Amino acid sequence: PQVSSSLSNGSQLAFHGKLRKMGGVACSRCGQDEETKYMPSYYGKFEEDVKISANLRAICDISGAAYALFWVLSQDQLSIASHFVTPKGAAVKDEDGASFATKSRGIALRVGQGLAGRAFASKGAEFVPDACALSAASFPRLSLAKEFGIRSMGFVFRDGGVYEYGTDQVWESLPEVSTALDLTTVLKTACEASGACYTMFWAESGGKLSVISHYNTPERLAEIEAKHGSSKQTFATLSRATTLSVGQGLIGRVFASKGEEFVPDTSALSADRFPRLQHAKEFGIKSIGAFFCDGGVLEFGSTKKWDSIPKVKIATDLTLQLKAACDKSGACYAMFWAEREGRLSPVAHYNTTARYALCKAKRGDEETFA
Repeated sequence: PQVSSSLSNGSQLAFHGKLRKMGGVACSRCGQDEETKYMPSYYGKFEEDVKISANLRAICDISGAAYALFWVLSQDQLSIASHFVTPKGAAVKDEDGASFATKSRGIALRVGQGLAGRAFASKGAEFVPDACALSAASFPRLSLAKEFGIRSMGFVFRDGGVYEYGTDQVWESLPEVSTALDLTTVLKTACEASGACYTMFWAESGGKLSVISHYNTPERLAEIEAKHGSSKQTFATLSRATTLSVGQGLIGRVFASKGEEFVPDTSALSADRFPRLQHAKEFGIKSIGAFFCDGGVLEFGSTKKWDSIPKVKIATDLTLQLKAACDKSGACYAMFWAEREGRLSPVAHYNTTARYALCKAKRGDEETFA
């Protein structure tokens, strides 16, 4: 497949940042290989995964959906690899404590069957303004939707699978979620490239800056769970309640200067220079880096002290280009090889979400070919 145009054009966020073209070789592989064609019966047994849940949470945040699911193809059937339910959605449960999302996990669809199956077959999108107006033949989960009051639903083929998201409200049109998913990819990559335990993206509206997306590593969530008994509150989630003026605090200064700032030790700052100082102390955040990115500010930090600000911009740019190559070609992974002293080695890679989920379900770890 021809992917060079997608590499040169880049994959832009809504904040229209342009990706730089790097020197080297981009390699991608298409289609289903033998490993995904002949999956054992237990392959469809998926456990919840923090990395996939981050995508689903981002979809709910941007669309206002009450839940989100990710469908992947396993043994010629579509099944749900992960789900996310918002606090509002979680409040709607049956007498057994199940939700529409959790009950949907017991269902498998053929490619072309139902809304998720049609979106997968067409590699496109499906929008349902009112699920109650559908027939059981076109929507096998109609009785479930009525039971839990689900009205509007969207289905989008992306990342090798289908994202489904819905609400008990009526949408006039399908909420766009591609930008939110691209942004989540950037945040994950920033954590991996820097060794950060969290990342956040701040956007400006009306002279005020606020967090529109965040990501915590699985390891970080496990640490918080062990220490506090719950990982629902983190430094990143508490930061989402903070609003800063342009020029105020670390983030406001970076936005105003269009540059970057590095804080090697947050405990050395005053509350005036860093309004979230108390939250940083509570969650043990020591070093923080922030730089102007795609019309906003990308912040990343660690519970360890850094001597200098990690360089993550090239890594995030490369990952978006590799993602664009997969999106355009239908590849399940892509890698970027670079030369140093006469030797070539991969410096960046990307796996589609579906590929990651299938490999983890089969192997029990996060290793992939890439």
